[in-house]
Amino acid sequence: MSDTANLLARSVRRLLATSAVLAVPMLAMPAAAVAQQQMRALEEIVVTARRTEESLQEVPISISAFTAADIEEAGLRSVEDLALQTPGFSFRSAFGRTGDRPVIRGQSNIQGEPNASFFIDGVFVSGSISGYDLDNLERVEVIRGPQSALYGRRTFSGAINYITARPTDELSGRFSGTVGDNGLWDTAGSISGPIIGDTLLFQANARYYERDGYYTNTVTNRKDVGGQETRSVGGTLYWLPTENFEAMLRFNWTRNDDEHFPITLYGSGNNNCFLPQQIGVSGPPFTGTPIYSTRQRGYFCGVFGEPTPLSLSTDGFADGGVDAGLKREAFRYSLVLDWDLGGYQLTSVSAFNESSLYSGVDQDYSAIRGARGAFETVSFEKGARDYSQELRILSPRDERLRWLGGVYYFKDESGDRFSGDLSGTVASGAPVSLTAQATADEVENQSVFGMVEFDVTDRFTLTAEARYARDKITFSGQSNYNRPAPTPIPGGASCTNTPLFPGSTLFFVRSDYSVEGSRYVQVHNLAETGSANTWNFRVGLDADNWTLSLFVNNAFNDTTAVDVLRFVDASQPGLPPGPPPLAGPFAGFNPFFIRDFGVTLPNKRQLGATLVYRF
Repeated sequence: MSDTANLLARSVRRLLATSAVLAVPMLAMPAAAVAQQQMRALEEIVVTARRTEESLQEVPISISAFTAADIEEAGLRSVEDLALQTPGFSFRSAFGRTGDRPVIRGQSNIQGEPNASFFIDGVFVSGSISGYDLDNLERVEVIRGPQSALYGRRTFSGAINYITARPTDELSGRFSGTVGDNGLWDTAGSISGPIIGDTLLFQANARYYERDGYYTNTVTNRKDVGGQETRSVGGTLYWLPTENFEAMLRFNWTRNDDEHFPITLYGSGNNNCFLPQQIGVSGPPFTGTPIYSTRQRGYFCGVFGEPTPLSLSTDGFADGGVDAGLKREAFRYSLVLDWDLGGYQLTSVSAFNESSLYSGVDQDYSAIRGARGAFETVSFEKGARDYSQELRILSPRDERLRWLGGVYYFKDESGDRFSGDLSGTVASGAPVSLTAQATADEVENQSVFGMVEFDVTDRFTLTAEARYARDKITFSGQSNYNRPAPTPIPGGASCTNTPLFPGSTLFFVRSDYSVEGSRYVQVHNLAETGSANTWNFRVGLDADNWTLSLFVNNAFNDTTAVDVLRFVDASQPGLPPGPPPLAGPFAGFNPFFIRDFGVTLPNKRQLGATLVYRF
């Protein structure tokens, strides 16, 4: 048995032994305390997955719901953490906190839009949600199975809905602080209460989060890859002027400032199948370049092991006056109006979102300056925006025949776009110059939807859902005029809550284990990532107003790749065979590169502590 397997076995035995020890005092607890624990376990969770409030135990679709208490107790900070806790839901950040591609029930795709989408309070998220704050959520609903009828866009396999916290009619608040190794610092706070009696309520929240990268970049000899920073501010106004009408206005601002994502080449020397056959070496103008019998590049068959050391040309971006990594700023607004029309409920949901995104990526994933900097790309989009409006009416829920009907409009418009690479900076040493793209891409969606339910008996209900939608998608070309570079955006199994002491203060231990099966890199089903096994542990003290916990995430330092991209080794060019062209034996033939793979590296083990205070 390997050292890792022995360590895992010993750890499991210790965990089971600890759980057994913790269970003994439980038997001696007062009956009232035991009853309180049982009541908490049986607490009803209300979800709105079908656009109306329903008990999670009774809703006739597959849902995993996480309450605010669940998020806090498990120490969840990101959508990746949520995915690890949810059966049938996978989320992998292959290129940092952008390009979200949620996968539900294995329905993934390589190109095009994903088959599942994110929503915030029922509003479709057209950009990335990776940096969104989980501290201010009332709950998260992961809905498995087709949801196109009620949710619309990109929900063929499911939907993930974030429901933000509602204002309270009494003054209350929550503040938390987390520190950990590798530069982890996470502070968040929220406050809620009345402005005018129980007629006008408010809620405000803010968060600052930062973390260093886990890996040393061999090019710069610094940990300048994988670091993340998030700042966010949000607020809600709840207005209840009459018993029959209410309005909810929400706002959120988020800014992410991340270093280059941690990706490296696996190493073309590890290729073990479909290897190219060299038949010679070329002369001018590709002197010394191997000549192969075909354009066969080689491949890797099997489960990936450790890749080559991480080597990215991040300093090259600084030389060109730009940054390597990602900067994103997003503003989100929504207004929900609800009328009670004698048992019928009329709802209006209006939303407006605006975002800007800068990205600097070393796309050869190596230490070389591929094509003299042409592989080191920069892109910038400012002022992308989308609007949506939904109107729906819901019949009384206590009738044998119930229905819902609605109309929906959505429009997504691209912003001002610029792109370029560092090839000019390598040749001349001048700052990078980006090409402005005269684009006006937009998506416009109009749809009508509905749902009908009929109770045949007390225990048997028929349900039908339908949606008719029309999409108009417009793409435009690119101009060739130059403009100075724009200024970037500024800037499992668990054992939980087992008490040892009667009274207000309780000692708790929690362990979470998640396993995600091996994933193939491409449709060939030749190369695969291997299974990822993650253990997280938390232990701490819990009182009426505060919680102190210590944690270790990825306790056994699982190094399974986050994702793998089929790629090439830009340092290993080759030439195909062929008849002599007009000049020289192989002049004019396009060279190709030997196959390689870009491997996105996972977060390593992290230890830390969290203090939460509530009032």
